[in-house]
Amino acid sequence: MNAIALMGTLQSEPELRFTQDGLACLSVIVSFSAGRPEEADYQIRAIAFGNLAEEVSKNFHHGDGVIIEGRLQAETRNKPDGTKEKVTELVARRIYAGATGASVGSASPAPVAVTNGTPAAARPASRPAQRPPVVAEPDNDDIPF
Repeated sequence: MNAIALMGTLQSEPELRFTQDGLACLSVIVSFSAGRPEEADYQIRAIAFGNLAEEVSKNFHHGDGVIIEGRLQAETRNKPDGTKEKVTELVARRIYAGATGASVGSASPAPVAVTNGTPAAARPASRPAQRPPVVAEPDNDDIPF
């Protein structure tokens, strides 16, 4: 079984794109603690599809703390210069709002969730300190692989 839960901070603004078939695809860089003060934080690209991608795009921004549940995917891709590159990504199944900054380790997801088919609440003018998590499970047919 390939399952992972990762607590970290968004290091880029979520980038939402759509396939030719209209499937929403989201990509964002997430950093998380190496566990040792002398080591730099680790980074991984997280990707999401379908309703989850659209909800994350609306509700999360650079610097937000998150907890991501999903699976790891590793593949080899050809670079433009002809060399091959091994890429590991976190394919998200659920994403929760977490704490931001250095206090990421003390975060716990809020009990309220947004799921497939449930519209996200309108975003207030000023961001609250604690937002409900965005949880949307993609239909298995939505994933393009």
